Amino acid sequence: HITFNEFRTPGKLYQLPVPFVWGPIGGGQFYNPIFKDAYFSRKDINKEKLRNFINRFYLIFSSDIKAAVKKANTILIADQSTESIMPKSRKYVRLLETGYDLKRNEVKDYDEDLTINKKRPIRLLWVGGIWPRKGLKVLIDALHNSQFENYSLSIVGDGQDRKASERLVREYGIEEKVRFLGALSYDEVNSLYDNADVFVFTSLRDTSGNVVLEAMSHGLPVIAINHHGVGEIVTDETGVLIDPVSYESVKQGFLRAIEQYAQNPYLMEKHGIAGRKRLETHYSWENNAKVLQDIYGRIVAEK
Repeated sequence: HITFNEFRTPGKLYQLPVPFVWGPIGGGQFYNPIFKDAYFSRKDINKEKLRNFINRFYLIFSSDIKAAVKKANTILIADQSTESIMPKSRKYVRLLETGYDLKRNEVKDYDEDLTINKKRPIRLLWVGGIWPRKGLKVLIDALHNSQFENYSLSIVGDGQDRKASERLVREYGIEEKVRFLGALSYDEVNSLYDNADVFVFTSLRDTSGNVVLEAMSHGLPVIAINHHGVGEIVTDETGVLIDPVSYESVKQGFLRAIEQYAQNPYLMEKHGIAGRKRLETHYSWENNAKVLQDIYGRIVAEK
């Protein structure tokens, strides 16, 4: 059953007298109150709190979820957050709800970058919809508090919070270092991945993150918050994960990671190459197809 990648709507196919495979499901992420200052509007925080309530309501009262969990031959779950809220009465198969076409591009050329004087600004890249849950404000707030100024930041995307983000950049006086490029085509973004040094992922709630896979495919190290799907996609070998202890600690974590890479360009290459290998091993569409083929093959054999 192809879902909208959220656990709340398993549908009714579990009622059919045939094996039922459900997933990959996600959507089990909850709003964390330490990020209240990462939102521009109280209204958006209230929406997140309402979503928390709806998630809990479905977990307690949905007969469809209970029946689907009981009757499904196999349940695929995309991320650790969703698995943590599902019934512990059965086992689950972990499979990301998305994947990457490895033929799209190769790892960027690091040779030229590594010969450039370290005084060159480190080139940061952020890509995504500029929506409240994507957390761009976290990065802007962090850079405002930084004593480290030898950076440039390119922001690709558009959305509800773009104008507020641009105003905040001007208010902080960092507009010369931060560029808003708007929504771009895939080919245009492709060249930005190749020209960047580090990819920054600030999402406050995401099952996975397609842009993280894109960045890893180009061999970019990734800085991200250590939660939800990205907390497993990125490892200590492929980037820097920041534990969400407090808003201040998260901002400081982003800054420390950026400075660490700026001071050690070879660490960028090491993490970037490892990220590409991890992508090839775990997150290609070929890998996803193999996992599903094995599941279907086992079910058919059992029948």
